[in-house]
Amino acid sequence: MANEDRTAELEALRRYWKEQIESFQGSGLSQSEFCRRQNLKFHRFVYWRKKFIRPAAPTCPPGIVELPFAIGTAGWVPEALKPVRLAVGIRNYRIEVERDFDPIALRQLIHVLDQMQC
Repeated sequence: MANEDRTAELEALRRYWKEQIESFQGSGLSQSEFCRRQNLKFHRFVYWRKKFIRPAAPTCPPGIVELPFAIGTAGWVPEALKPVRLAVGIRNYRIEVERDFDPIALRQLIHVLDQMQC
């Protein structure tokens, strides 16, 4: 029973803040002024506003971007000596790495791709 009460409480709280955010959006006021006039705690308002307003997902067309990597001193290695490539599809990207890839560099690359705006 306590779990049902908690769920109902959370839903009521969510509805309350959704109404506040919608009211703010039509008010033409700054966040701080709206909170002052409505006697709301500014940090709670910001918290709930972030929960209700999600940035739109980027609409980047899927594609492959080839990054040039020099292999060896002449930039060429015989086919038999080339390491096995691993490929992974993440969101709209396909990333190929050598078997001995740097996991930190891959994590940084994924982070940069997530931050890109088309």
